[in-house]
Amino acid sequence: MGVHAVRVTGTRLVPPRRNGSGGFAPRTVTHATSNFPEGRPDAPRGQAPGGPQSPQKSPRKSRNVAGDMGPARGPLQRPARPPRPDKRSPLDSQKQDALLLPRSILMDKEIITRTSGKRLGYIDDLYVDPVSLEVTSLYLRKNVSTLTSLGSSGSGRDHVSLSSLRQIGDVVLVHDESSLLDPPADESLGFVRMIGSEVCTEDGVTLGKVRDFLFNPDNGQISSIRFDALGLPSIPQELLGCSRLEERDIVAVGPTKTIVRRGADRRAIKESEG
Repeated sequence: MGVHAVRVTGTRLVPPRRNGSGGFAPRTVTHATSNFPEGRPDAPRGQAPGGPQSPQKSPRKSRNVAGDMGPARGPLQRPARPPRPDKRSPLDSQKQDALLLPRSILMDKEIITRTSGKRLGYIDDLYVDPVSLEVTSLYLRKNVSTLTSLGSSGSGRDHVSLSSLRQIGDVVLVHDESSLLDPPADESLGFVRMIGSEVCTEDGVTLGKVRDFLFNPDNGQISSIRFDALGLPSIPQELLGCSRLEERDIVAVGPTKTIVRRGADRRAIKESEG
């Protein structure tokens, strides 16, 4: 038996092929040489040495969540919320005036010192600066009954300035007895009570008489007046037709008259029918 020569191709031994003349023709194994490029026996299949690279897969396209509705959009944004309609009741609008006190709520309250608890008297009247339209002082009476103060003026009576008040509740607190030494502010010095004064327009139309007013207890500024036919706070306003006018309609204030702008009768707010 003759010895057959072999040719090494890659890592396989391939025997030569016998030709027709009795010799041997070298056998070429293309799949062995094509699968192992030179110098890279661990190259992946399907890549010939020096040949073209295998086709790369196209990158996956991002999914369009909008589908056929159009191109992909950015992050969704919450639409702006439309302003809510104002559904406040008249009671809610009155809460905005929580810092405003009517004169009537202070009347007859007792004033007590905060340091010693001494009783100074009962609030009998409030006096107003007619120029700035601010409450300046509170005049007192000694007894609970209002009969002792009927017809009396502010002169000679105990008084405290509005700025001396420290707390307003069931009683009114001041710091100590030195509040009684506050400078006076009554009719003799040009201040007015406003209560009972006649309300007239600039063109002479009489609207009624002042029965109450609302003011800011922090600075005394009057914000509005209430008036009816009699101007007597002792009569409940539910029994009489009571109206309210804002401070911007007030032109001048005197001892017996309060002048308001022309046409204020049409702007007056009706509070009770009577």
